Amino acid sequence: MVQSIVRTDRWFLELSRQTTEHLAATVAQYRAFCKALTYVVYGHWVEIKSAKS
Repeated sequence: MVQSIVRTDRWFLELSRQTTEHLAATVAQYRAFCKALTYVVYGHWVEIKSAKS
């Protein structure tokens, strides 16, 4: 039997409108950061893969 290493709990929370808006903004900012970081990694992959650390 294979055990999952990803936690998949589902919580049904009752959030206020303001909290929902803050959460949506946080997720959008996180996704933008990840996208930008991906561009940096792709752009510098040659240097990254040959780094000694």
